[in-house]
Amino acid sequence: MARLQLSEDETTLAKRNQSRYANVDAAQLLRDCFEGGAQEFRRRSIDARVAPAGLPANVKVDRDLLGHVLHSIVINATEATAPGGRVTGEVRARDGRVEIRTVDTGCGIEPEHLPRLFNPFFTTKPRALGIGLTFSRLAVERFGGTIRAESVVGMGTAMVIELPGA
Repeated sequence: MARLQLSEDETTLAKRNQSRYANVDAAQLLRDCFEGGAQEFRRRSIDARVAPAGLPANVKVDRDLLGHVLHSIVINATEATAPGGRVTGEVRARDGRVEIRTVDTGCGIEPEHLPRLFNPFFTTKPRALGIGLTFSRLAVERFGGTIRAESVVGMGTAMVIELPGA
């Protein structure tokens, strides 16, 4: 029987408690994730950009944990996007909520896969464990938020996180 091995970073992040929560600028955190992926975007010839934030978009979260979630989503978007494609990010604040949206022009997700996307061990990647999006869902729910995917095969995918505003 295969044994699941989580990286030390994932295990440490999963064990954190609310004492690490602080007010975080979600737009700045998303920009940081895109800046961290700049070299990979260039290597893959992907146009990547984050739209300027309108209203302040602060959330009360563990910054490192949300950063890990956003990094994972940006990596997935990059892997799904062909050279010459685009990955964009946007943060909007409205009605006491903050929406973090990452959109790619990749291959999209088959409609029958969408309901299982956040289930443990579900993956369509040949060398993946299927825990990244499960981990992301659990982290976002821990912050009192939701995460969902909107996708059209052949056109791309949007990953949408909604969190309570701080």
